[in-house]
Amino acid sequence: KSDEVSEESLYKAMKEYLESNHVDVIHDWSFQNLFVQRHPEKFPFIISTCVPHFPDYARSNLVACSNAHSKLCGESTRYVYYGLNLDEYKFNYSKKDYFIHIAKIARYKGQHFAVKAFVKSKEKLQIAGNIEDRLYFWTILRPFICCTPNITYIGEIRGINDHLCNAKALIQTPRWFDAFPLVILEAFASGTPVIAFSEGGIPEQIVNGLNGYLCKDTDDIMSAVNNISTIKPKDCRAYAEEYFNVSRMANEYMELYNRVIDGEAW
Repeated sequence: KSDEVSEESLYKAMKEYLESNHVDVIHDWSFQNLFVQRHPEKFPFIISTCVPHFPDYARSNLVACSNAHSKLCGESTRYVYYGLNLDEYKFNYSKKDYFIHIAKIARYKGQHFAVKAFVKSKEKLQIAGNIEDRLYFWTILRPFICCTPNITYIGEIRGINDHLCNAKALIQTPRWFDAFPLVILEAFASGTPVIAFSEGGIPEQIVNGLNGYLCKDTDDIMSAVNNISTIKPKDCRAYAEEYFNVSRMANEYMELYNRVIDGEAW
């Protein structure tokens, strides 16, 4: 396709380097995976993917980021949950008076569902993110924001950890297959619960009633908002420490590296 970004330069760089340098295994995070597709016999490899793919997408040794994602990619696909270096995340159990939605501003991120829910509430909602879809922002979101004092757009933010630490909860309302949103893990690391639509791999992140709430519509969102005090922030941080630590992720990838080095394929 004419609008497709080519990874030929990446392929050439890899080919040149690997002609004179031996590696034990290639862990490919690129989109087109040109080197391992063209030279699958050269080195053991795995391919990681973090986005949904078309039905004809096929790769050997594919690793998804959630169980739901792996099933979408094909039954033989393995999966490894993301992990965070939790030492880099401060956490706070005393919250301020706002909820926050963090995502690029686009229809498939579904900010309008969060806005619709909070129009009926006195609770404060901050919407953060870069505007990807300007028409969506100006025609759908902006009118509600202008007319609803408790809803504010704070733009693209830096220091996401600071914003999450102080929020009562992170709101996520994706209208697509969100494979395993990293921002949800960042909320848990900050000691902050998550209220989210039950899409993609999100049900594998949230234990309903423990570290957040899974929702199906705006009424569910408002019910969760009204009951957020039943979620203990310390349980959110503890869940991150138990299940989403970077060392767990590294160990699971090491196991897959050893398997392909030993000749296993899937």
